[in-house]
Amino acid sequence: MPNPPVLTINGRYVLSEPPHSGGMADVYQAVDLRDNFNRVAVKVFKHGRIEEEILAESFRRETQALQELKHPCVVELLDSGIDPETGHYFLVMPWVERQLLELLDESPPDGWDDFWSVIGLPILQALSFSHERNFIHRDLKPSNVLISSDNQIKLADFGISKLKRYFEPKVTLAEFTSRPYTPPEHDRGDYTYTRDVYGWGVIALRCLTSIELGDYEDIPKALKALDVPSEVLEIIESCVSDAPAERPHNAEVLLTQLEAIQNQRLRASRTTRGICYLKLSPKAMKSLQAELNASQPEIERILRDDLNTACGITRYHNSKATSPDEEYPENHYALYGSGYSYHVAADKEYLWIFNARALPNSALEGKRESGWQPDYEFRFGSPPNLNEAIEVIQNFKFDVAEHEATLRQIKAEEEKQRLFRVWSDLLRAKADWEREREAPLAYSSYEYDASRVYFQLMALPDDDIAGQPRHIVRENGSSILGGDVEEVTDDRLVLYIQYGDPAQLPEAGELRFDTRAAEVALYRQKAAVDAIRFDRAVRTNLRHLLISPVPPRFPIPSSWLRSSKS
Repeated sequence: MPNPPVLTINGRYVLSEPPHSGGMADVYQAVDLRDNFNRVAVKVFKHGRIEEEILAESFRRETQALQELKHPCVVELLDSGIDPETGHYFLVMPWVERQLLELLDESPPDGWDDFWSVIGLPILQALSFSHERNFIHRDLKPSNVLISSDNQIKLADFGISKLKRYFEPKVTLAEFTSRPYTPPEHDRGDYTYTRDVYGWGVIALRCLTSIELGDYEDIPKALKALDVPSEVLEIIESCVSDAPAERPHNAEVLLTQLEAIQNQRLRASRTTRGICYLKLSPKAMKSLQAELNASQPEIERILRDDLNTACGITRYHNSKATSPDEEYPENHYALYGSGYSYHVAADKEYLWIFNARALPNSALEGKRESGWQPDYEFRFGSPPNLNEAIEVIQNFKFDVAEHEATLRQIKAEEEKQRLFRVWSDLLRAKADWEREREAPLAYSSYEYDASRVYFQLMALPDDDIAGQPRHIVRENGSSILGGDVEEVTDDRLVLYIQYGDPAQLPEAGELRFDTRAAEVALYRQKAAVDAIRFDRAVRTNLRHLLISPVPPRFPIPSSWLRSSKS
């Protein structure tokens, strides 16, 4: 019996049977004849079984993505092209033995922290890197998360990825998606980055619960079964929300949010807490003694217990400032305890309390949650180790600054996205208004000649519509014939033909307002907005200038310069 023919791609890669079959391509294990017979993965696109245009688009997208995304958690592209013998598109990558589901079968994560460090964080780092470069994966699921021999996560299969520097690709690959890892809404381009955020959230549910995720109705069941810290649960719930606007706007924002939570949890889990020493200013002591009618030791005990029960810290805002420099005094901070609000200043080894005001816990709760939450133990008295006390204050300053920088970054990104969403919403509203602004005109019969159609109207229009573009459409929405209204006399409308065949018109029907020209203009405006939004405008700093405009600088008349020299 003759041996089966050896399958070779590009005269170099010898393929092994059988392949792993996917939606648009088969992935073979192969050996590279020109590189010491090293094992590689060869992805061969299914020529002849899927429309050629779709295959070409998928190949182009994945090649472009992998060429630009050089990251430890993204598979590496070794080679690509068209095999000269078969005409098949192919990609070559390092061979990776296992997928995420195999890892889950062998050693499922032991809780949230294990999942985050081994699976969640590397995937999110790869997505964040991709989103930063305007690539969206759009098909995030366990089979596209590979595990290398050294247990490194590798994100694969960018075949239906979308590069945001192009508004609408000629070929849409939207139908090549995977429920329930792909969000249920249609990808209109408004919240495309959140599709990967959604996929990451569903992967987290698959890894951390035993719920079988067959379709979208299984997502709420998995959320109920999810056992993670409450602040993490809140974020994962937002990731898999059916409303795209409620999700983190992209992987960069999600990564920042979760890293902030993990850093805070890490600080809170330390077995040895640093001690932050406090001192009350004479003015604050006098005010508290009058208010509480208590001795100094008793007042210090009350404040110490208050801060050790709950504490959130922000920079101090001086509402009475008369200049920008006074608004946030250097080294001054606001502390929000369980029952008191404090104004303090960081000295070399102490926090000096200038003011402490009793407030309801409900008023303090929101401030605490938005502030940096320290892992220190607060005490009054003199520190026995001066160097340790100095280090605590130094770390205190750095941690507050780092926390507020993170908040500014999240807020800035959210504000940018909000601004562009408003613009997009306005354009969509204008498109809807164009479609609905004129009522259709019913006709009962028509006649035509070479350039005009004469319609018998069933009812007269309320206004003068001469010059309006009108057309007749099929049931699927496509236009049969269109033109401009020349005149309406009695119940007879004359339409000057711009396009279409009058012989195809139904005997009776409707003349609708033709919004296509307006929609083309709106489409161009939306494309321009997206070009700025995703930094692909001709002027590279246009997005920054629109979001953070700089006041104009007026030229100085040359006569002023001459007079100043004289």
